[in-house]
Formats: sequence, C-alpha cells, structure tokens
Amino acid sequence: MENNKPDWLKKAEQEIKEFKATKIGQMTQKEFIAFERNSKGGSANKETGHIYKLIESNGDKNIRNAHKLIKCEVCSRPVTTANYAKWHGNKCQHNKKMEVLNSLPKEFTRTEMRNKLKEFGYPESWLCMLKDSFFTIQTYKGTSGSNVDVSKFKKKEGL
Repeated sequence: MENNKPDWLKKAEQEIKEFKATKIGQMTQKEFIAFERNSKGGSANKETGHIYKLIESNGDKNIRNAHKLIKCEVCSRPVTTANYAKWHGNKCQHNKKMEVLNSLPKEFTRTEMRNKLKEFGYPESWLCMLKDSFFTIQTYKGTSGSNVDVSKFKKKEGL
C-alpha cells in the first residue's frame, strides 16, 4: 500500500518528518506560543527597552526618528513620526470629527452619535471617539445592551 501513494503525498510526508525533527517541530503548543511571542518585535521591543538599546548601539536614524514625538498641526496631539505619516497632517480627521461633535447636544448618547455619523456619511467605526478622552467624557455608564438605561457622554471642555 505504501508504494501506491502519489509522489506529492510522499514528498509531503517527508517534509512533515523533516519538520518534526527541527527544534520548532518538537515544541509543545505552549512552548511554541511562548517562542512566537518572544520572536515578535514592535511593541514588545518598546516595552522591554530593546528598541532603545538598538538605537544606542546602532545609532540608526530611522529607528530613532520613527519613535520621535512631533505635534500634528491639525489636532495638536503629540504623535510618533510613523503615526504622523499615516494618520495626521493632511490626512488628519480631527476637523471632520469636530464637525460631528459640534452638531451634537452638550450631553448625548451613543445612538445619537451613531445617527449623526450616518447623517454626515462617516464610518460607524468613529464611535471610538466616545472612548477617546481627548474628545468626550462619559458622564453616566448605562447597562450594557440596554435600550432604556444607556450611557451618556458629554463633549470635553475647550474643544
């Protein structure tokens, strides 16, 4: 029966055997997850301080500049240069968000905000502004999922 297998299947079985012989192939699922977490860069490198050691040792301008804080001239928020290029400057949505907030009453609910976003044609994902302390303050925490006991928000002073 072993000889009746197609070549592609024999090759796949051989690759599986070779993989199982490697260090990663012999790991348990928990060991692999821990290995995967340790191998990831990004925020983990920032939290451990490894990124800053790289900056000191390599003196790499790109790494140093990616984590430098600058101020967006549209919304006045301090952001990293990497985030600035992607979300701020000419692409900053601050003025559009302020347009929606200014059209709302002083105190409002999530539903009222959702309706205003639809009215202006902006995505519903902008409801995240409610969680952003830069724009709003939650004045009353309602019951989750309730249509009667709803959370209330107010615009932050000075916007």
